[in-house]
Amino acid sequence: MIKDEVTMEITIEEFKNLCELLCNYLVKEKGAEIDLNYDYYWSIRNIFNVSGPKPEITLGSIYEDFERLCKILDGKDYPNSLDLEKLGVLFISLGQLFEEKSKT
Repeated sequence: MIKDEVTMEITIEEFKNLCELLCNYLVKEKGAEIDLNYDYYWSIRNIFNVSGPKPEITLGSIYEDFERLCKILDGKDYPNSLDLEKLGVLFISLGQLFEEKSKT
């Protein structure tokens, strides 16, 4: 049986440091810009409720996600909790891009 009631704490400072380290790794390995060769992805809601009903799967767009995040970066909009998920999708896409490149 899988338990959902596990608690893990991470400080915002730890998270910021991890993001900075991973971004530095990207610059070292790929340079200042990265080309993503895909846009659409499967978006899975409630992925951490593993003992509940099957998650809802929808179609997402990296282009639209990044466009939204750039509005925050440019000061044209304010961040919300869904923006963290959009940023997470970018991290996943970059990780998979590296994985695909290492197989070739």
